[in-house]
Amino acid sequence: VLQALVPGASAAGLQRLPPDAPPDPLLRLEAMRPGAAALAEALRLSAHERAMLLALVGDAPTDSMDDAALRRMLAETPPLALLGRAWLAGGGPVVARLQATPVPVFPLEGRDVVARGLSPGPAVGEHLRAVRAWWLDGGCIASRADCLAALAARLGG
Repeated sequence: VLQALVPGASAAGLQRLPPDAPPDPLLRLEAMRPGAAALAEALRLSAHERAMLLALVGDAPTDSMDDAALRRMLAETPPLALLGRAWLAGGGPVVARLQATPVPVFPLEGRDVVARGLSPGPAVGEHLRAVRAWWLDGGCIASRADCLAALAARLGG
């Protein structure tokens, strides 16, 4: 029956999920048929479900990651997607670390760049992306004041 509903799926794929993995249907679908996102249209999934299924594909956090690398992943990828990836990779202590780590939020916005005297336009985004890259490289721990100082240095004052 599974093959008729989800061609290429294998119930054996569920064995890669640890027993304590959540009973999420999208997580189980991806475990049974990696790359299941291609089936999203055929299965008539909602746009949200399709996006979540696509987000389950990518690098998974590992137990050996340091806290800075984990924060960077959380800043770049939706937390539920990272949790799903961790479960698909076998779970382990990284799941608890992900759940305990607050999602870092970049503290600047375009209006902060404009407030420094730059006219709205593409340059605002360029400066914002550069400061965000600096913030990510630093493990997502720089404060708003630190980011404003980095922006000021970038703008020459």
